[in-house]
Amino acid sequence: MRILVINCGSTSLKYKLYEADQQRLSLLAAASVSMKPGDEAPVAAVLAALPARPEAVAHRVVHGGDRFTAAVRVDDEVFRALTELTPLASLHNGPALRALEVTMTLGVPILAAFDTAFFADLPARARRYALPPIPGVHRYGFHGWSHRYVMKRLATLSGGHQPTLVSLHLGSGCSAAAVRHGKPVDISMGYSPLEG
Repeated sequence: MRILVINCGSTSLKYKLYEADQQRLSLLAAASVSMKPGDEAPVAAVLAALPARPEAVAHRVVHGGDRFTAAVRVDDEVFRALTELTPLASLHNGPALRALEVTMTLGVPILAAFDTAFFADLPARARRYALPPIPGVHRYGFHGWSHRYVMKRLATLSGGHQPTLVSLHLGSGCSAAAVRHGKPVDISMGYSPLEG
């Protein structure tokens, strides 16, 4: 099965096309393309340049809100719900939704995987703000795929032990995450990617 993985950020679109079978995962193509706000052309250009047609597409989506705490297959209902979340991370979710919309025309399974999902079970002391409770207003955490990768890589290197660490994501946006025994316990980013 050929799987296209798309990471559509605020200024770039990164993609990798994999061939997966029961034994291994092989990289067929990969690139990073610059994007301007509101530009859908790079997504169409990526699809046109692929060496083979994908049989499934997975998208990184930054903000899943309270509803999406794990990867989900995208259908019209999920797409509408994601559209409603766009104001929470408009610089990131907006481009991801445009890329989702373009790839939905392929007629193959489409999945969305959320940066916020890694932090969905943050302890209440790290999740809450020092405010009276307001539904939906709490710390979500971001760069979850980056922090998860560091944690899993360290676990692999240490013989499978669940690590305790502080992970830093440094790029156009930066964040720090505290992980105890493989579970996130704090994050420097909160309600939106603009904070922290």
